[in-house]
Amino acid sequence: MINLSKAMPLQWVQSASLQSAALSTSGATANSTGGAVKNALVCLEAGQSFKVQSSWPGGKQAVNVEIDVQSASVEQRNGTELPDQSHSKLVTTVSLPLGQWVTIARSGSGSEPGVYSCQSVSNHRRLLQLQVLAP
Repeated sequence: MINLSKAMPLQWVQSASLQSAALSTSGATANSTGGAVKNALVCLEAGQSFKVQSSWPGGKQAVNVEIDVQSASVEQRNGTELPDQSHSKLVTTVSLPLGQWVTIARSGSGSEPGVYSCQSVSNHRRLLQLQVLAP
């Protein structure tokens, strides 16, 4: 498992109150004003994790690989509101033949073989490949 995340503590004002009192006796008056602020602390998580777990029945049979990808992000904070937090999760299982490289994900827009272009480097195709070897 690879976990690249961080916890972000966020302190905020949960409530604020104003208190006033008056005391009056024969000919004398006293006034008092005060306030109270109640703070709260919340921890927000942001980052990604990638977990891979395999199972193999043995022999020359294929290996089942479960891939679990999770992501959490914290949105921009507007004014006095707490930021929104979003979570996403993807779990899939692929069956891989022993000893062979298998592409399980790709990103970017790759060109066809024999086609040349002037695309930026950040837009090139990237492949995520797995290979499982038995002992």
